[in-house]
Amino acid sequence: MRKQVLFTTIIAAFMLCACAKENKAVADYVGVEEGSTATTEATTDGAENAIDDNENFVTIKDLMNNPDFDVERKEEIRKDVIADIVNESYTVTCKKCGKEVYSCFTEIIRLPEDYTEGASKINEYMQKELCGLQEYSVDNYALECGSHHGDNIGAYYFDNDAIDSVNVINNKYLTVDISSCCAIGGLNRFFDNNQLIFDLTTGEKLSFKAFFKGSDNEFKKIVKEKYGDEASLKIADWVLEDGHYHIAYRNDTVVLFATKFDLTGASDPNLVEYEFTYREMFGTDTLTK
Repeated sequence: MRKQVLFTTIIAAFMLCACAKENKAVADYVGVEEGSTATTEATTDGAENAIDDNENFVTIKDLMNNPDFDVERKEEIRKDVIADIVNESYTVTCKKCGKEVYSCFTEIIRLPEDYTEGASKINEYMQKELCGLQEYSVDNYALECGSHHGDNIGAYYFDNDAIDSVNVINNKYLTVDISSCCAIGGLNRFFDNNQLIFDLTTGEKLSFKAFFKGSDNEFKKIVKEKYGDEASLKIADWVLEDGHYHIAYRNDTVVLFATKFDLTGASDPNLVEYEFTYREMFGTDTLTK
């Protein structure tokens, strides 16, 4: 579920942090339906230190086999009107000093298998995202025990992906809104937002070009004629580059958006949005392929 973010500023200043989602809930929390906690104690027989001094990053999976760290996994499930929301998290603790040095979580939806014809394929896509959580990267700097002592907040990293809302449009399309937040040290936070849209019949993840039948230049003209400022045109280019990011579909409108972090590099989660009716953007009264 991760989007391609402009991390030039971060890389230059902080090496890199995997983009993630701010901790926002899609629905009122109704309790943990299913949970598990597993603390991974690495064996010393044949175990090798997962930290390679020649590499900048290691993964959660690497740290599970590192005798210097405890890795705790938790899973929680809460109910939404449309689907279950599954939250899986990992917390990494330094055994030498007892300090928590890294945490991450991601959320996915899990539809009832009989919800629509495409439910199983959508669930399969989501499960792959959950399985990929163990591959999240941790900067080696966060793992050096010497940086964990005292009030040094620069050693703590987190990386969170949360589902904000789930919606169905025209009984045909499922949308999943996601927000992201990651931190390199305690004070430096970076934000992102994204929306996934699926065809409920086929289970296919759809892109902008599934709905927009005109040329790239025609799309840019629509944006320029209604708004035309630098930010709107920049977001339009990003939409065309991939087709999945910086665009969200609502019941009656389509919205081009970016966080202020995307546009300026500022640590600011607020969104800049440009709204169009379906008639203005697609020439139709409802969302249709």
